[in-house]
Amino acid sequence: MRVKRASAALACALALTIAACGDNGPNVPTAQNVAGTYMATTFLATTGGVTTNMLTSGASVTLILGADGTTSGRLFVPASVTPQVDVPLTGTWTFFNATDIDIASNSDTFLRDMLFTVSGNTLVGDQTFNATRIQIVLTKQ
Repeated sequence: MRVKRASAALACALALTIAACGDNGPNVPTAQNVAGTYMATTFLATTGGVTTNMLTSGASVTLILGADGTTSGRLFVPASVTPQVDVPLTGTWTFFNATDIDIASNSDTFLRDMLFTVSGNTLVGDQTFNATRIQIVLTKQ
């Protein structure tokens, strides 16, 4: 985990150095153009070949990325989808590389263990934890 954090810090420093050199162009994510409020528009959990659409089951994710590297928001999963989760997403975020971000939430959820790829106005995550694959798309509002 320390290697991941050190790499994230190095990538962030490199991104800031490059940003100081001139125009990044329209396709290079920066803290300013990634910052904003995101809501889950896709949230799937697949275990043993069975996929659950978490959004139609009542789950929701709202993630606010500050240009200063802070996060806030909420992850909610109803009791009908075991286990129930209702936690704030307070913490920080950094660039992991040129197109991925890493969320360091104070709450222990899958979000802090998943890298998100910045793709236009979305953050896309796809990772397997134990036997459950989580696929999530957060769309900027």
